[in-house]
Amino acid sequence: MNRKIPRLAAGLALCLLLTGCTGGLASGDTLSVTPHQETGDTERATEDLLYANSYDELYDVVMSMAKSRMTSGVIQVNSYVGDLSGDFENICQQITHVDPFGAYAVYYISSTITRIVSYYEINVSITYSKNLSRIQSLGRATSNRYFNSGITDAVKNCESFYAVYTTLDVTPEYVKQYVRDLYYGNPLEVPVLPEMEVSVYPDEVQPGQERIVEVSFTYPVYIPLLQATIPRLSQSVQALTEESGGSSDGEILLSLCRVLCDTVTYTSDSGDAPLFATACYTLDEKLGNGEGYAMVYKALCDKLGLECRVVLGSLNDMPHAWNIVSINGEYYHVDVSMCDEKGEETSFLLRDDDMLGEYRWDTEGQPKCAGSLTYYDIIQPPTETLPSAESTGDTPSEPAQPEQTPTAEGESTTGQEETSTVPEETPAEPDAQPGEGDTEPVEPDAA
Repeated sequence: MNRKIPRLAAGLALCLLLTGCTGGLASGDTLSVTPHQETGDTERATEDLLYANSYDELYDVVMSMAKSRMTSGVIQVNSYVGDLSGDFENICQQITHVDPFGAYAVYYISSTITRIVSYYEINVSITYSKNLSRIQSLGRATSNRYFNSGITDAVKNCESFYAVYTTLDVTPEYVKQYVRDLYYGNPLEVPVLPEMEVSVYPDEVQPGQERIVEVSFTYPVYIPLLQATIPRLSQSVQALTEESGGSSDGEILLSLCRVLCDTVTYTSDSGDAPLFATACYTLDEKLGNGEGYAMVYKALCDKLGLECRVVLGSLNDMPHAWNIVSINGEYYHVDVSMCDEKGEETSFLLRDDDMLGEYRWDTEGQPKCAGSLTYYDIIQPPTETLPSAESTGDTPSEPAQPEQTPTAEGESTTGQEETSTVPEETPAEPDAQPGEGDTEPVEPDAA
């Protein structure tokens, strides 16, 4: 009988091995989880026992393991009502496919369930799809303003990604258009338009349901080199603005156009080349296409506080870009590249009607250009009015005396009758001879 006891104990200790499932992370804290102390970009492995006795407790424990970035752990289940194996597999699926954090950060959860006498042990192993820096950088955007602000900071700082919790129904199309507007509206702060990939976790969400939105940015050059272009571009633009001048917005805008044309050489549009069309490349290489000219002109106007925007469209059915500027609340087209190519009188301060035919653009997305000024109003100098004697305080000069011609008798005469300048009360002496005194000349005898 005593020999049967060890055998019985050994039989009770037999393990029922159950393989696990793919899984992930979720929100919710569990008191039975040992507090996690993170050091560096490494996952945490622990031999500490975790405890759960119900479905909800199991869910919370696995979620806490994932949020603490634990790679493995053991969960002890002392009493459980239900199908432990099936329920745990369902928990893994919920975490990796339904919960935003789990769908975002967890790649796989594997598990082994072992029955030991009166309780179970679940050995859990978690593999992550995101590194620690991405997980730790997760923020929360409760409004469009907060979301847009985060995107703006990420792009201006040349970050590789931006990820947040949100309930906003953000679409990839919205994000891409916002970043494009940010680039074309801020050439001094956003040196290049990055390629973008927008992902939403989980894949399927209902309106208003919490999700994680991640935007990944890819740049055409090494990020530190890209960041170094920002101060260099600002210095180049500052130097060009110091070469410009004018007493009105129109004169300043024309001066900026001339400075840019003197600095950069025009070349035909180069399609989708991302660097070639940037303001920094255009100024560095002194070579640019229509978009490069437009981006530099926008930067110059921004530097001086002049309203200006970049317009994307086509010229003669080829991709092209130019600017719209504002003078005294009225809008005009300015195509600096064509000013350089064809002459500034052809492409400076044009109205919509002047552009139709060769140019095409989104007229609904841009202000109507129908201003009252023309190029010739800017270059024509103002009419000057000569100052009056009263305004200058000068005394009028004496009128020039007519030249006198000698007569046959040797007398001097003007050839025409003159009015005496001597007052009437002091007539000339009757015996005065020609040439004597300062009186008027004596007319010759009729004979």
